[in-house]
Amino acid sequence: MATGEDLTNNFFPIMSSNIIQRPVKKRSRIMKKNIARKNQVPIHFRFGGNRKDPLNLNALIQKKNQSTRSTSSSSIINNDHTNTNNNGNDRPVEILLQPDIVDPLRLDTSSRNDEDFNNLYSIPSNSTNEQHANNSMIYPIRKKRYEKKRRHIQPPRYGNFQGYYGYRQPNHDQRLQYLERDWFHNKQVLDVGCHTGHVTFYVAEHFQPDQIVGVDIDQQLIQQARHQLWNRIQTANNNNNNNNSNTTDNSNQNKRYPFNLRFQQENFVLDNDVDLANIRAEYDTIVAFSVTKWVHLNFGDQGLKRFFKRIYKTLFPGGRLILEPQPWSSYRLKRRMTKDITEIYNRIEFKPTEFVSYLLSAEVGFETCTTIAIPNNMHKGFQRSVFLFIKPSNNLDN
Repeated sequence: MATGEDLTNNFFPIMSSNIIQRPVKKRSRIMKKNIARKNQVPIHFRFGGNRKDPLNLNALIQKKNQSTRSTSSSSIINNDHTNTNNNGNDRPVEILLQPDIVDPLRLDTSSRNDEDFNNLYSIPSNSTNEQHANNSMIYPIRKKRYEKKRRHIQPPRYGNFQGYYGYRQPNHDQRLQYLERDWFHNKQVLDVGCHTGHVTFYVAEHFQPDQIVGVDIDQQLIQQARHQLWNRIQTANNNNNNNNSNTTDNSNQNKRYPFNLRFQQENFVLDNDVDLANIRAEYDTIVAFSVTKWVHLNFGDQGLKRFFKRIYKTLFPGGRLILEPQPWSSYRLKRRMTKDITEIYNRIEFKPTEFVSYLLSAEVGFETCTTIAIPNNMHKGFQRSVFLFIKPSNNLDN
């Protein structure tokens, strides 16, 4: 007969030798630090308290005792029913604290100054819980941290980028090498959308026109160009004084670089077609590099056509227009710059591939068009065709 012990050994074998013990996970140093911080007793207490008296109730008792002695109308606290120790820790005290859901005892002093807590508690002379039961709770007003005021900067919706010629590489602008001297020498020249005057200064120095005017819609860019012009004029005057060139004719001196330069702030796009009747011929050559896209996005199809018509009327008979239009693919990148630009972009029907045929049509009137070059550039977006349009020499519109 099998005993009870044998049955238990058969059905429940000894598990001590077969138990698989799982390795105990070691706590990381970070977890140990966090646990130590949670269990750590705060060192700094509010109201000048300590570990035995965190809220510094003894100070409140002393304060109330002083108030009862000084004023006869103050409430009398019965000392017969209280058992006080030498420190007075067992004495009942009424405390009115500003409520805080996160920190009811207001022990967290990390986010507030100690000076702000000196007046947070008070002991009214005749105060009971019933008197404050009906009063609405007044929560402390926390000052909002003032954010840094960001400077309101308008988007360069007219193509008036401050660092534009940083992308263009002004010292290696391939477009300038295809310009010919005969188009500018001893002539009246206009640079539309001159920006800070990179192309304007180059033409004035290397081709010596009688006068070249740089026009841009952005006043800040014009001021930068004028500042550069002023520095170059001062340098030229100093050189002339050192070379004793006072005997030269002033009229010839004004036609030489940098005295043949002028910059002005102007929106070259007219408000309506009626104003085109007041435009008179003033220039032999007009340069419009990388301007058409910004005119198109800000003033639409009609504004760009009005822009082309004004250029035609501003030229003398036989005058030249050197045009570098941006392709339609570059429009897409700037279509969301402003809300107005987005709306105008969605309504554009006059595409850049139609510019040449429009300028040669009877609506504008240019006689011929030739492709000067497609300058190379490290950025494919700047590899654009440069066109030369010539106005008929027998034109009598102006």
